[in-house]
Amino acid sequence: MASTATNKQPLLVDRPLHKVYNLSKAITGSPIPGDASATIDITGTNTAFPVVNCIGTDGAIVEDFYAISRSTTTYTINLYFSFQSDFLRTDAVFIGNLATGTTGQGEISHWTHAPCTLAPVPQFQAQLQATAGGDVQWVGDENRFQALYIPAGTCLWAGIQVTAEVTDGPIAGFSGGFY
Repeated sequence: MASTATNKQPLLVDRPLHKVYNLSKAITGSPIPGDASATIDITGTNTAFPVVNCIGTDGAIVEDFYAISRSTTTYTINLYFSFQSDFLRTDAVFIGNLATGTTGQGEISHWTHAPCTLAPVPQFQAQLQATAGGDVQWVGDENRFQALYIPAGTCLWAGIQVTAEVTDGPIAGFSGGFY
């Protein structure tokens, strides 16, 4: 890893990462969202894309995952971790998803469910506030940075949750850095 041998210093990003994909042909093979049989599991036939490949590297961090709509259709983009980079197999692990916007072309959606990081946030003043029951609690100190760490030897995959290719699939972007 890109840290000291005793792991006392933070990992340092060696090179920036910003990849953008048109996901119209990246399908996970799952039924269309809203269908009672919809699933996040890989069902065999899929054309998902390996969007951040960290196999053979020290890993990466994705600080922003965003989607740009190309239509008024809402698509769900599924993310998976896998130890292979040639084909998304059924042993891949689902790690989250992002629904695209519905107002039309150009609407940007950001993934807000990334794991919290250990990095400290800028200091700000928390305040005491009375609750409905008359108790007092601190509010305003809940901020945490969020990012997705992709470990060495792992590949991040993305695909839209549909059963066939589409012509108006979203554009997906991944921004961060490689270790």
